[in-house]
Amino acid sequence: MGGHWKPEICKARQRVAIIVPFRNRENHLPIFLQNLHPLLQKQQLDYTIFVVEQIKNQKFNRAKLMNVGFVEARKLYDWQCYIFHDVDLIPENDKNMYTCMVSTSSITNYTGGTSLEERPPSREADGEQHDDH
Repeated sequence: MGGHWKPEICKARQRVAIIVPFRNRENHLPIFLQNLHPLLQKQQLDYTIFVVEQIKNQKFNRAKLMNVGFVEARKLYDWQCYIFHDVDLIPENDKNMYTCMVSTSSITNYTGGTSLEERPPSREADGEQHDDH
């Protein structure tokens, strides 16, 4: 449903996971993907768009879907950046960079439905934080 792409002839600028909480927006999703894929490819990113769908007949829980998307994406690849994006928002400008600043480990941008976060430190079973960079 989402998709993955990385440049073939050069090294990607960054490895980016885009997590999209989703429910009852069947009309929005194809338009979102048609607009976002070309923009991300132009930025030469190694990216995957994870569409995380809410179970039918359940109250929509956007935060829980973002958490599930983060946990599952983290299992699949060594992402440098996680972007949480609403399906009904389309970038109006291709100068909006879908990358994270390497010098920060907190949310670097929030613009009404899109937030970017560098790979956070992991928390081990012992409850201690360990830097996994």
